Amino acid sequence: MQDLLSPHIWSRSIWVTSLAGLVLAVAVAGFAYQMHTVAKYGQITRTANEVLYKNHDLMVGIERGGTTTLLGRGAHASGSYTISFDSTAGLVKFMEHKKNDLSSKRYEWLHWAVAKGS
Repeated sequence: MQDLLSPHIWSRSIWVTSLAGLVLAVAVAGFAYQMHTVAKYGQITRTANEVLYKNHDLMVGIERGGTTTLLGRGAHASGSYTISFDSTAGLVKFMEHKKNDLSSKRYEWLHWAVAKGS
């Protein structure tokens, strides 16, 4: 019983507990950052010929040759739509034309995806 109340034992226990708490805090912070990144930027899938960005019910596929495809669901549309462009510049032009039909989050994310894929 006297060994359990020793300051030497308690100081070691506190050190181990503090270290475990620090490791847990770093793990939780890493997980929170990853969840925030996925919520903001969505998922990115890379294949041999294409990079696919998914977020906000939209998908942007950018092929190696530059062909760009937009797939999504509109708030006022029934079902999905798909639009293909010869280059990312065509998608940017389309986005500017349809800016009022896109939410600000979708518009900003599309610009990010095009910039990332170019």
